[in-house]
Amino acid sequence: MAFTILILKHSNPKNSDETLIQLTIQTGLATLCLIPIALIQVQAQDNDFLPAGQGVAVQAVNLRSRPTTKSSIIGVLAPSDELRLASPKPRNGFYRIITRMGLQGWVWERNIKIDSQSFDFRPTGVASAARTPCQTTLDECPTSGCAENDEAQEILNKIKRHIPEGSIPAQLAFNDFKTLQEQANKLFWQGSKLDAAERQQLKNLRVSAGSVKEGSLVKMTGYIPLTSEPHHNNGESVNCNLTGSNNNDIHISISRSSNDTEFKGFVVEMIPQGRSDDWTVARLKKARDQRRRVLAFRVRLARLTAAVSASISRMANLFVPFRSETSPMRVRTSGSGAIVLMKS
Repeated sequence: MAFTILILKHSNPKNSDETLIQLTIQTGLATLCLIPIALIQVQAQDNDFLPAGQGVAVQAVNLRSRPTTKSSIIGVLAPSDELRLASPKPRNGFYRIITRMGLQGWVWERNIKIDSQSFDFRPTGVASAARTPCQTTLDECPTSGCAENDEAQEILNKIKRHIPEGSIPAQLAFNDFKTLQEQANKLFWQGSKLDAAERQQLKNLRVSAGSVKEGSLVKMTGYIPLTSEPHHNNGESVNCNLTGSNNNDIHISISRSSNDTEFKGFVVEMIPQGRSDDWTVARLKKARDQRRRVLAFRVRLARLTAAVSASISRMANLFVPFRSETSPMRVRTSGSGAIVLMKS
C-alpha cells in the first residue's frame, strides 16, 4: 500500500527558508507504503495493487537483499510461513517475495512452494502508453477514473480524489510512517485489494501525535532530495488514462535532509484536478536546488497499508526495512490544498 499526498497550495514565504506545500493526504492501509526508509524498486509507482501470487516456505529460508547467496540476509522465514510473490518469474533461481509483515527480499526457489492457482499478475491502475483513455478530457473524468468492473480500483480512485474535511491537521514525523506501515501490515497483506468494509478497519492508527485513520488530515515537513527529479507520470487510472503533464500527477520525493536519497523518504503527488498553473516541475526543482524546507499540511490519510508496492511515486513504495534500498514511498497531492495519504 502506499501513501498518496495531494498538494493543494504552494507558496514561498518572504524572508523564510521554507517552501510551503499544502496537501491532502489519503491513505489506504492495505497497500500503504509508509516507511520513509529504504524501499524497493519503484516499479510499483504506477501500480495500485501488487500481484497476487502466493506460497509458503517449505523449510527455514534466508530472505536476501538481492537474488544471490552473496547478498546480505535481511530476514529468515520459518517453515510454513506464508509469502506473496512480487514478480512472476525467478531471477538466478530466486523469487522476490513479500512476507506477511511487509518485509521484501529474495528467497531461493527450492525452499518455497508456490500455489499455481493463485497467480494473478495482470496490471491494475498501471500507467501505460498501451492503456486507452476512457474520457477525452480531465474535466470529464469521474472520481472513479477508469475503473469499470473493478470495485477495489474504483474505491481507491475515489479516495485519491477525495478532499478531506477539517482544518486542524495532525503533525506526522518520519518515524510515524514506519509505525503506520507496521499497523497496516497486521490488518492486511501489502498491495492487496480492499473493499469498503475492509477500509473501515483503517482507523485508530497510532502516531506520535495521537491517532489517525484513513481520511485524517495530517501535516509534515521535509526536503526534496538533491538527487531526485520531480516529474509527472502518464496514463493513470485515477486520471482516466489521459496523457500529458496537465492531466497527470507531479511526483515529488520528500526526505529528512536534502542530502538524503529518495529511497530514504516518501513521494507526494500534486494531482492535476484543480492544480494551480504555477505549480510546475521547474518551481519544485528550484525549491530543491535552494534546499528549501517543504511543509506539507492539510493532509488526508487515505491508504495506510500497502506495500510500497513496487512503485511509489505516489507515495510510493517508500518504505523500508520492509523493502530494500530501491524504492521511495509515495504520497499523492491534490490541487485543492491538502495532502491525502492513500493505500494502493
